[in-house]
Amino acid sequence: MFLNNVTRMKKVLFLNNGYPTTFNPQYTTYAQTIANCLRKAGCDVDLLVIRYNRKMTLLYKLIKYIIYWFRALFVNLKNYDVVYVNHLPFVWPILLNRGLKEKRVYMHWHGEELVSKTWFIRTTLVFIRTKLHLYKHIVPSYYFKRKLIDILNISSELIEVSPSGGVDTDLFAPYNEFKDKNTFVIGFSGALTTNKGADVLLELIKTKKDIEGAIDKIIDSFEGLLDKFYQEKELDISTDISAMEVLMKQDGLTE
Repeated sequence: MFLNNVTRMKKVLFLNNGYPTTFNPQYTTYAQTIANCLRKAGCDVDLLVIRYNRKMTLLYKLIKYIIYWFRALFVNLKNYDVVYVNHLPFVWPILLNRGLKEKRVYMHWHGEELVSKTWFIRTTLVFIRTKLHLYKHIVPSYYFKRKLIDILNISSELIEVSPSGGVDTDLFAPYNEFKDKNTFVIGFSGALTTNKGADVLLELIKTKKDIEGAIDKIIDSFEGLLDKFYQEKELDISTDISAMEVLMKQDGLTE
């Protein structure tokens, strides 16, 4: 596990553009899980996150982001050993913080930031690309490692692949009713959005005549269900922690 052999507690500043609240307890629970795992590994973790305590209207989100960006720009990093950044395009002002160059920084890319076609993310990636060669990066697959290299020209040596999360076989297990050999079952674990491949799934169903009529059931376990599961079970994302351990050993922060 990450930081099992540290000689002293590491002070970590954890950034994410979302965090669960009592008003919206299922929102971005993955961030809470990662932060809790860092604490269990012996780190002293402070949060710099956005919390939504009411309905998320466009104006409300805009105000929250503006306040958050100012906080990221001016936060005092003097007392931190590590800065852990999630979803960088939404947390980009941290790159302009004067204290960042003196810190160990880990950029955790969750995937959608590298394939999104929104003008905001595309523009932000152009703006920040020259500032990323100083830091270590974590991606969820080799596909996104190639994306990171192609889009942002990051050296392969700076990137660690770490599949996020996992599957609880007690929760996601075959049902007897699905064992009919004439029934073709697809389990789609995630939100039915194009950046998660839902368009590929639907196109396959639409165009493949040989399986037409054979697909009787599609199990779509949406992000909300997974987030609830992560929150209640506190799924151990040991792969992320292992990746961080490798990177921090390289930086001399662990023995």
